Amino acid sequence: MKFELSKKDKDSFLALNDVLDHNVDCTVLINNYMEYGYTQITADDVERLMLTGLSSKDAFSTLLQEFLELDSEKKADQFLIEKNHILDFRPYDRNDFINNPYTLKLNEIKEKATNGIKIAFNYFEPYEGFLLDYGHAEKEDGYIERDRYSYFEEKTPYLVLLQKNTVWMSITPFEIETMKEPLEQARGKVLTFGLGLGYFAYMAARKKEVTEVKVIEANRSVIDLYHSDIEPHLEEDVRKKIKIECKNAYAYLEKSKDYDMLFVDIYHNEIDGLKTYAILEKRAKKIKLPFKINYWIENAILTSLRRYVIDTLYCHMEGIEMEKDEYVIAVEEALEDMEFVSFSQIENLITDEGLKEFATRLNLNA
Repeated sequence: MKFELSKKDKDSFLALNDVLDHNVDCTVLINNYMEYGYTQITADDVERLMLTGLSSKDAFSTLLQEFLELDSEKKADQFLIEKNHILDFRPYDRNDFINNPYTLKLNEIKEKATNGIKIAFNYFEPYEGFLLDYGHAEKEDGYIERDRYSYFEEKTPYLVLLQKNTVWMSITPFEIETMKEPLEQARGKVLTFGLGLGYFAYMAARKKEVTEVKVIEANRSVIDLYHSDIEPHLEEDVRKKIKIECKNAYAYLEKSKDYDMLFVDIYHNEIDGLKTYAILEKRAKKIKLPFKINYWIENAILTSLRRYVIDTLYCHMEGIEMEKDEYVIAVEEALEDMEFVSFSQIENLITDEGLKEFATRLNLNA
């Protein structure tokens, strides 16, 4: 890789890398709260502060700042608070969630365990923070990442699928919010890779503009559970639109040309999603797929790839040896025959469109 920047361009790149460091710090802190601290902010704590005149939002933010040990006088912490909006948790409308068409249909479902898989209800406690959407970063804003967070003010149930007592799938505000955009685009014959608990298929099939929803799901147990425990709760006219096949999604891509839309949701997060993204984008380019594939949490996948690219370029520039994993190796190999003699070349690469094209260069295997 040729990497020769002027001092001015190098300074611009270093500033970009500083933003990346802040983004990563924000993610680490929020993940720490979500994993270990989500029970630490209670209704009693929030209500106690509300007695001083604070709104529930401001009271929650105050308590979260204490938990995260953020000092608003420190420059690094100021960035997280003022730029990343790390404390910006907002109350989620409980009525919107429990009156969602899917939630309404399944609120009477019976808890059941079959072949090591259990369908059940978990609960959000009042003021238990959760992620709504993530991975949003704009070029005009210097690629500062701003995620969306929320909480309920009352105890709220949500549907989960447990495998060995570990949550495997769920329907929470996160799933609902991150599927809004692809659902808005659903029309005609819709193909989706991944069944999950059937939320996307059901919500797409409810639309008048949608004539058919074909689901490709590789896990027979998931399909059986859908047919036995979820499908009976759905309206007959909607059920008839949904057809499910137990097949490998990657092998089915060629047939997607027969549909008007493809939505992909066969991964758990943005990291394993990056692998799926790279494989499908490369194959879609090869077969000249006539439409853009819709991916669940695509913004987060591209943001993850942007982080890998910036980190790889920075380590190359500074002569730092990176810890290797399959993603680092794939990014290094894809960058190997590229040259960067101006900061604008880096800027072009890390735009969403630049990263989509770059993803097709990644050598990642399913």
